[in-house]
Amino acid sequence: MLYLIVEGTVHAWQATGWRLIEWGPDRMLLIGRDGGWCGGAGAEVCYEALVWSNGRILTVGPPPETR
Repeated sequence: MLYLIVEGTVHAWQATGWRLIEWGPDRMLLIGRDGGWCGGAGAEVCYEALVWSNGRILTVGPPPETR
């Protein structure tokens, strides 16, 4: 499990690894996930990219209720 505490709120992800990436002036958290999270098999490679913006975490993944 990967736990992230932002402004006193705990967020958690099942992760195979993580890396903080700087992209110009921006930073994103890249989380390794199992392939099932991306619609594949568990052994397939999958990543989720997250950014902190305007007081919330944004990602290109589906909303939490559809996962």
